Amino acid sequence: MRILQYGLVSLFILIDISSNGQDWKLYADSAKIFEGQRKADLAIKYYDHAIALLKTDSLGTLTYGKLITDLAIFYGNRAQYQKAEPLFLEAMEVRIKIFGKESESYAEICNNLGLLYNRMGQYSKSESLLFEALEIRGKISGKN
Repeated sequence: MRILQYGLVSLFILIDISSNGQDWKLYADSAKIFEGQRKADLAIKYYDHAIALLKTDSLGTLTYGKLITDLAIFYGNRAQYQKAEPLFLEAMEVRIKIFGKESESYAEICNNLGLLYNRMGQYSKSESLLFEALEIRGKISGKN
């Protein structure tokens, strides 16, 4: 019953898409639903569509950065590291542009990318990024 419910929600989302500038959100929400259903191919399709829509008018925004981070995490959790890495790097650039390097948001992406590099066996890159994230968080919290 639960799978049917998610499927109907996804179908409704697809039917109800309008041109109000929030179409990307409907596709992103559908991607999350398909991800929860373990339908990777459909989740990727909807993530890609949401990203394509955001690229038209919101490239470089925090919303865009968060969405590509979600897709990078999705790929990373499926051991598709070569697809995850460039998305994390792009998300890092977005966060630097918006928040700078001394922010929690930047520290979060350093941590995520560091964990990815650890899974890839690139330990020196991993260590550097994880240490950078720890250092930033220490400064922000006043413990450094």
